[in-house]
Amino acid sequence: MYYIYFITPEESSQFITFGRTESLGLRWKSYRTASPDPQLVGLIKCESKAEMRDLELQIKHYHLKNFHYRNEWLYHTPEVIAFYQERTNVDIETTLSDAIEHYLQRMREKAQKRRQHTEVKEHNKERLKEYQREYHSRPEVKERHRKYYRDYYHRKKYQRAKNNGQLILFD
Repeated sequence: MYYIYFITPEESSQFITFGRTESLGLRWKSYRTASPDPQLVGLIKCESKAEMRDLELQIKHYHLKNFHYRNEWLYHTPEVIAFYQERTNVDIETTLSDAIEHYLQRMREKAQKRRQHTEVKEHNKERLKEYQREYHSRPEVKERHRKYYRDYYHRKKYQRAKNNGQLILFD
């Protein structure tokens, strides 16, 4: 879903912000974090991403350019109020609650996937440990390791003798 939104930071604010979003629930959550009592006062549903981008640019550079305060902030004047009230084309309460529920559902699904991924990783760790125990208990592997460590011990012994100026012959 593509939306152009109009939000006031507080009910009696003299400023209003607007912007575009593809995830209204996430956008609303971030406003709730940044502002104590934001109010979604206008919402325009767009059919495509291109329509959403074009409409935002028209609002910014044509329709409401005389009311700019800073960047996406506008003075909350009667003309601005009339603009977003005329163009709001969805029920704000229903749309917002649906968007929040959709956002929360996506977060629950992501958490479930993370839990499943963790469970799979733990299962694979156990399988790897089991395989390693079985592998290292094979007689040919034990013999190979015994030979490796015997050679390793002799190499270290030779290295120590060489450093001390001694020459040791091995059997």
